[in-house]
Amino acid sequence: MLRNCRHLCVGVLACIVAMNVHAEGKGDKPRLHPVRVVLRAESPFNVTGTVKIKDIDVGVDNIILLRLVNSSASPLDLRNANTSCGCVKLSSELSVLPPNKECDLEVRLHPERSYKSSSWQQVISFESLDSDRDKYPPVSIMLYANLSGVFAIEPRRVLFLATPDERAASASVVREIEVSATPPVVPENFRFVGGDILNLVDIELIAGERDPSRSMLRMTMKANEIPVEGFHTNLSIVDPVTKRSLVVPVSGIRRPPVRVVPSLLMLQPTDSEKSLSAFALLVCASLDLASEENEVEKKPFITARVGKTGIPVEVIHSTPKVCRLKVTIDVATRAKVFSETTSVKCVFDILWRGTRHQQSVDLKISIP
Repeated sequence: MLRNCRHLCVGVLACIVAMNVHAEGKGDKPRLHPVRVVLRAESPFNVTGTVKIKDIDVGVDNIILLRLVNSSASPLDLRNANTSCGCVKLSSELSVLPPNKECDLEVRLHPERSYKSSSWQQVISFESLDSDRDKYPPVSIMLYANLSGVFAIEPRRVLFLATPDERAASASVVREIEVSATPPVVPENFRFVGGDILNLVDIELIAGERDPSRSMLRMTMKANEIPVEGFHTNLSIVDPVTKRSLVVPVSGIRRPPVRVVPSLLMLQPTDSEKSLSAFALLVCASLDLASEENEVEKKPFITARVGKTGIPVEVIHSTPKVCRLKVTIDVATRAKVFSETTSVKCVFDILWRGTRHQQSVDLKISIP
C-alpha cells in the first residue's frame, strides 16, 4: 500500500517523495521503493533528519526501505546503529557506509499492541568510525509514524471498594478506564461482555474532546449493591469490526462499617498457662465518623462464640475508631472446642455506634 510522506529537515537533507510500507502477515510482500535520505552535517552539533510515515500497524512488522547517502566526511557504522527501542530493527548489506557513498537500509518497525498513543516516535543513530571520532557528532534519523489499530486501556484491572453506612446507602463507587484506540478500532462500536454481576454496573463511554484517539469508560456501581462477601469477574471489551478484545478483571468488596482484624487470631498461652488468649482490633470505618462528636467514647458491645459455645471477649482499650480486643479460652473450653482440631471459626456479634455486624474469623492454637 502506497503511503505519501512529506519531508522535514533539521541539519540533514531528507528527500522523501513516496514509499511503500509493508505490514507482514497482510498479503504478499510488495516491491519496496527506497526513500532517499542524504546525510549531511549542517552544523558541528546537529546532524538530524526526519522521516514521517502516514500509517503503520501495531502488533506486526512494518518494513520500510531507506536509501542512505553519506555526504559527511566520516564513515558511518551501520552494524552497531543505536535505536531508541527494541521494536526497531535494521539490516543492511554493508557494515560501514563510507563518505560520499550510499546504501539501502531495511527498517523493521514493530509497535507493541499495548502502545497507548496514536503517535509513535523513534530514533536511529549512527556513530562515526573515524579515528578522530570525537569531532564528529552522531548522525540521527528521527522517525515519526501514525499508528493504526491501537487498542489499549489503563488501568488493566478495576476494584470497586466501598464502606457504606445507612446514611450513605445511595452512594456510588465510580471507576474510570482510559481507552486508547485508532481506526479501524472505534470505541463507539464497543460491546461489553461479562458475568451477571456486571448488570449492576453502568458503563458510559466519554469521547475525548481534544484527542479523538483517547476516550474514557466510566463505570459506576451503587455501594449498597456491592456484595459484602465480594465478587470477581471479567469484563471483555470487544471491537466487533476487528474482532479484537481486551479482558479487564473486575473485583468488588463492600467492607462493613465495623470489622475485626486480622482474619486469623492466634491463641497463645497466658502467664498462668491455664488459659489461651488472642488479640484483635475492632475498627470503625463509618464514612461519617469524622463529622460526629467524639468527646464521649462509645465502647462497643461484643460477644463471641465457636458453634454454640460462648467465648469470653473483652475490650481492653478503646478510641472513637479503634478498639483492642482480647479473646480468652480456659482449659475446659479448649478441650470442648478444639477436641479434634487446632483451628475453628469464631463468630463475633458486634453492636457499635448504632451498627450491628456479625463476622467470622479463624481461631487457631499457636504450636511452639
